[in-house]
Amino acid sequence: MCRRHNKNLDHITAEERAVLFPIILSEYNAAWAEWFAEEKTNLEHLIGTENIAKISHYGSTSVPGLLAKPIVDILLEIHEDTDLNRLIAAMPQNEYVCLYGCALTMPTPAPHLTIFKGYTPAGFAKKCITSTCSMPATRMNSILGII
Repeated sequence: MCRRHNKNLDHITAEERAVLFPIILSEYNAAWAEWFAEEKTNLEHLIGTENIAKISHYGSTSVPGLLAKPIVDILLEIHEDTDLNRLIAAMPQNEYVCLYGCALTMPTPAPHLTIFKGYTPAGFAKKCITSTCSMPATRMNSILGII
């Protein structure tokens, strides 16, 4: 299976997607750090801290004072033995859209998963979060041959 389907978002065209999810730049919002902290707690609860190596807030919303797309980017580093199918199943379908396998747009060594929250059939919700899930950077670097 390439992705867990969200029936309301699966069959929209690229043009419809651009209207629903436009690229927006916003002044820095201190609430973004709070959104990250809340989602970190959610992820730890849903996935289990035993499966998580590290959770980091990165990207433009993590830099105070910087103009940014108002979407909080999270790097979710999981342990190599984490069961991706169980991780995906733990994500409530009414809140999260999980993309993996052939649904991803760039080749990335497994395990790799992108988790979206706040993307709705009506467009962006008030809080939008994208969590990129991969194995810890040290392991990923060795697979990619980066020292």
